[in-house]
Amino acid sequence: MSVTFLSRSDWGANAAHRRRGHVVPDSQFVGFVAHHTVTTVNIDFRNDHATNLVEVRRHMRYLQTIRPDLGMDVPYSFVFFWLGDGDWAVCEGRGWGRTGAHTSGYNSTRLAVAFAGNAQIVDLPNPRAVFEYLASSPHAPAVYQPIFSHDKVYATACCGTNYRRWLPELQAPYTGESMTSPKGHVDLYAETDDGKPSQYVEGWAYEPGFDGYNEIHIWEFSDKGEALRVIGTGTADQSRPSVAAVFPDAPVKCGFKVKLTQTGNRNIVVFAIDAPGTLGSNTNLTGSPRAVTVPSAPAPAPTPTPTPTRRAPEPVAAPDATPAVKAWSRIISLANQISDIGEDNV
Repeated sequence: MSVTFLSRSDWGANAAHRRRGHVVPDSQFVGFVAHHTVTTVNIDFRNDHATNLVEVRRHMRYLQTIRPDLGMDVPYSFVFFWLGDGDWAVCEGRGWGRTGAHTSGYNSTRLAVAFAGNAQIVDLPNPRAVFEYLASSPHAPAVYQPIFSHDKVYATACCGTNYRRWLPELQAPYTGESMTSPKGHVDLYAETDDGKPSQYVEGWAYEPGFDGYNEIHIWEFSDKGEALRVIGTGTADQSRPSVAAVFPDAPVKCGFKVKLTQTGNRNIVVFAIDAPGTLGSNTNLTGSPRAVTVPSAPAPAPTPTPTPTRRAPEPVAAPDATPAVKAWSRIISLANQISDIGEDNV
């Protein structure tokens, strides 16, 4: 295992693009922030990583031009390359004692250490040797605050799942202790327990020592591993006593059920967001990423047309028969009288 350091002159920085950033005292920096470049252009990456220093030098010159909106220079303090077989190359970007252009609000207090590649898809081994090498420099601060990833302070998937997973283990050389981050698992992707299509993703997540509920963010990624957008958010606040039965430090309420806002075929990654006010990292939950097919919402059931209610006719009072009866009685009485008169005159 070896670490090879390349200064700007070693990798052939283009002199036409001056080193950018303001010169500040080394003591102004209090720690690292983790990034990944998500670049493979102009480099012969085999097995998803660089294999020799020729590739490294060529890629560093490319990184000088990648963000003209931030100035024609490498925006990171340092960029490291995995060369395979435990070997690493660490390249000077803006270097020690200069502000960066990598993390808004932290460019003058944090040194950006970027992995050259896409740590969302590259199976990156533990880069501990890289950080121990940097910490051994006389320019390094005497005491480091914990390392955190870019997505801790900005809505992004950076520094990538396979770089982020190592951050808890990269704290010990600088702080004497590791930090806590959420942990959890995705149980169901766009289907129900009985295998029927569903628009929901279900699972559980919690953060040891955090007296609250972690947010859940579901990102959609392209086939190349590029973060596209958030397509679902929620909170791990549903009852999951079965989790607490297995993990003693888990709260009873740690389950989540998040509705996806996009339908069709999607590549998704499910993150549990680190507790606010801490320096842990967002966690890509186990069982993720995954390619899923999200069904369309079922058409709403038609509203039944109400059957008109026929009003019963108002009851009509029976006519008073008394006057008619009296009239007929008089008629009959007169008829009888007439009959009597006729008999008397016979």
